[in-house]
Amino acid sequence: MKVLIAGANGIAEQLIQRIGSGWEISVVDIDQEILREFASERKVEKIQGDASSNLVLKKAGLESSGAVIALTDNDDVNIEVVKLAKDAEVPRISARVVDIQNESKYKKLDIDTVISDNIAARQLEHLLEPRRVASKAFAGGRAEAIELEIESGSPASGKQLKEIGSDSFIVGALLRGSSVIIPHGDTLFQTGDLVTVVVQAGAFSEVVDLFSGSESRFPLYYGKNVAVVMESVDHLGALSEAEEMVINTQADSLYVYKKEGVFEDNIESDEDSIGAVASNVDLQISSFPKISNKVLDREIANTSIGILVVPLGTNKDSSIIKNYINFSKKNKIPVLFSRNSNPYTRIGIKLSSDLTEESTSKVALDLCQKMGSSIVAFEIKEAEFLSSDTPSTNSQDLMNLEDSARYKGVEVKHEEAEGNVAKELANKAESVGLFILDTTGSSSWQKRKTTEFISINSNISILVVPSED
Repeated sequence: MKVLIAGANGIAEQLIQRIGSGWEISVVDIDQEILREFASERKVEKIQGDASSNLVLKKAGLESSGAVIALTDNDDVNIEVVKLAKDAEVPRISARVVDIQNESKYKKLDIDTVISDNIAARQLEHLLEPRRVASKAFAGGRAEAIELEIESGSPASGKQLKEIGSDSFIVGALLRGSSVIIPHGDTLFQTGDLVTVVVQAGAFSEVVDLFSGSESRFPLYYGKNVAVVMESVDHLGALSEAEEMVINTQADSLYVYKKEGVFEDNIESDEDSIGAVASNVDLQISSFPKISNKVLDREIANTSIGILVVPLGTNKDSSIIKNYINFSKKNKIPVLFSRNSNPYTRIGIKLSSDLTEESTSKVALDLCQKMGSSIVAFEIKEAEFLSSDTPSTNSQDLMNLEDSARYKGVEVKHEEAEGNVAKELANKAESVGLFILDTTGSSSWQKRKTTEFISINSNISILVVPSED
């Protein structure tokens, strides 16, 4: 997502240093010499021109920006930038107040503002990238005290303080339940601990990365391995797609559940044929007279499986698809309906407010982070709601998704459509390599039917993840 900054000054430089790598940055300044000397280790698009000009801001990408920040030394220019950004319906708008006497003018525009030069970049960073982090600057802005929660998947969770120590920060205290602990070298950090860290200027991102759950963990919250069903030589594409899932996730091994004599006409053994296709992962191969739900239930009960890959190809047999959707729900294991549409450069989801660990959004974020893919969040509006004047929460859902994605270095694209949700999503699915859906029980008939319809009617691979009712 793009952030447009008006004013090439020290505050802008500090802000660019602090924000995540997922931002595409444009800086506008009227002074060509200042722009030329504007230094940043990041890639920055520099546009020379008057930031109060709508034409200049459009050239800088105003209409595609997710955030606009007015940082010039002139309040009149900053206020005009804010107005133009509001007219363009930019979701996040912030500005620097140069003269405190003009603060009331900004307040009338109902935007976030900063005043102090010493901590302006820090304040703006928190406005631009809201996180579960509280901080307070001191020593003239040269240091910060940060309070943040250790999240699931955090690099610090399960480690001792002496294993993660650094010269750039000190862990002063942690709150575990109702107990305050002064940590020492052997103190073991746990998920849910609230830690207070004193950090030197410039090390903020290092600390947040260390204590937050930014690392991809899929499919570990379901199981440690990938399994694939093979009942025909036509299923070699699914085997290859399953291998790619192992390589590009945190999974350990690939378990192949094959029907006996799959390669009976080959000179090579089944094991050698399978090994030749999936040669880059650890393989565990089991043969059965028939691959039934009973067989799969038994195998999964004895093995930690995080994804089950089911070959479909061009097969759109609704009974097979419905059976495995129910299987996913019952066993709480994601099922990948393989149609050999890998590699996945774009992964599609339906825009949702759910960003919990086992949601479609979180699975997509984890996969995109490991695969270098982008997320396409589809928002389908039913016709009867189009005329409603009630503000939608979807814009906030999108911002929350973009915040999480930016933290993982994942690009998010947003596409809208009108009409029947199931049909529109099935059509939109053709533009991505993988679409992620969730299962629901009988309490959500429409959602379940949508998952079934898209899984049956799409020509791409579909990943169905289990969800609670």
